[in-house]
Amino acid sequence: AKAWAGLASTYVLFHPSEYDIKQYTPDESLRLTEQAARHALALDDRSAEAYVALAYGLAHRGRLTEAADAFQRAIAIDPRYPTARQWYTGTLAMTGKIPEGLEQILAAQRLDPLSLVIGVEVGEWLDVVGRRAEAATQYERMLERYPNVYLLNYFGGLHFLIDHDFDRAAGLLGHMAVDLGADSAAGSRLAAGIRNPSTRAATLRAIANGDPRPEFVAVNTQPESAIAANRALGDEDGAMRALERSVDGPAYQRIYVASTMAVLGPDLRGRPGAQAAFQRLVRRLRGQ
Repeated sequence: AKAWAGLASTYVLFHPSEYDIKQYTPDESLRLTEQAARHALALDDRSAEAYVALAYGLAHRGRLTEAADAFQRAIAIDPRYPTARQWYTGTLAMTGKIPEGLEQILAAQRLDPLSLVIGVEVGEWLDVVGRRAEAATQYERMLERYPNVYLLNYFGGLHFLIDHDFDRAAGLLGHMAVDLGADSAAGSRLAAGIRNPSTRAATLRAIANGDPRPEFVAVNTQPESAIAANRALGDEDGAMRALERSVDGPAYQRIYVASTMAVLGPDLRGRPGAQAAFQRLVRRLRGQ
């Protein structure tokens, strides 16, 4: 059962993300996730790991009620399993249960205080609820512990960009571009463009508008980048349009709702247009 649960958890990570396993389509990776998780549960119906992988796969197919039930089963079986609480936050974000999401990620951090990904997602969730100063402190703490890793270049870079801490954002996003396939020269151009006041606005507009140059293609692999760039420009309507493009476009399966809510912030994520966009996303994930 443990082997099948581990396989299910691996297939989950094949879903569009920084890993990008091109061999599998998103639908195929989620089908394999569910198949392996259910096999594990047939062998051991008290496998918290299998329930968590199953739940995560169900959530990314828009089956949120089933996903929540599976996450809750996992937590009841093993309340000290931090990944159960960490991954559950995605479903809570998609169902609009924001205080519960923050509570779960903080509980996950208490269980695994040295985890890179959980520590990064604590910063993300602090941004979701608008506690930006605390989020900045959390990102700086994680950057001191884990310098120059993709997750911090990405989440931290967008956080500091929105906060107009352009020097901090420039270094992180320049590294992020390289993490996502650009060469070092392109990463340096992106960092310089953000750092220099005379080129900053044009650089941010290039991110916001999906410029085809390598440094911008790389950072726009993740849909949140365009939202963050618009916010850094002070263009809230542009940020909303970027959200709608990501939801209605071909890369909608790349969207992680909590990450998107973090770059939107409480005011924008609470707008009716944002709520409607998230509802459309769930329908698309369901295949409707």
